[in-house]
Amino acid sequence: MKVRCIGNVMDKNNKIIGYTLIDQSGNKLTIKSDALKNAIRNNEIEVIDLTLTSDNSLIDIKEKKGQDEIRTILNRAISIGMNIKQFKTGCKHDCYILSKDDKHMLIIPDNVKKFYEVDINEHMQNLTGSLRVIGGKNLTDASWMFAECEVQSINLSSFDTRNVTNMSSMFGGCEARSLNLSSFDTRNVTDMTGMFAGCEA
Repeated sequence: MKVRCIGNVMDKNNKIIGYTLIDQSGNKLTIKSDALKNAIRNNEIEVIDLTLTSDNSLIDIKEKKGQDEIRTILNRAISIGMNIKQFKTGCKHDCYILSKDDKHMLIIPDNVKKFYEVDINEHMQNLTGSLRVIGGKNLTDASWMFAECEVQSINLSSFDTRNVTNMSSMFGGCEARSLNLSSFDTRNVTDMTGMFAGCEA
């Protein structure tokens, strides 16, 4: 059965506990999160605009302005068996880490302007191997982004930094031996304090 998600069911703490779905005939169904995950996993339901990730989370992949490329990347990643994790940012939109073996990709949607320092560090520190960063068009604060990161190489050639103003401690204590900064645009950066402090590259 192919359906679309038309709404979320929230508890008193604003946590999503279920979804309202609609099929091609216009029939509506409200289903709890765990039941929907099981139905997707068992190929009983295909939700056009929700995807079940490898860490058992449901992520919204509705087409939004400026999000078409992200949707395409996520769908392609799923089709080739990549693991997908999402994490909260300093605004209402999430970022995604796509992984296969020791190769990782950080996807920063256009609507993300800043990160929660603790969240970005927690996810970056757990990676090894190589990391490629894509997106970031409207990111303004990249401080501490790769601090203490343990990957061996970081490719930032597809990371759009045109609107970043803060790069303080961005690579502080980063263990990467190779950084590709070939397309870095720092014209609006006003703070680079400790940007490479303790970085091994």
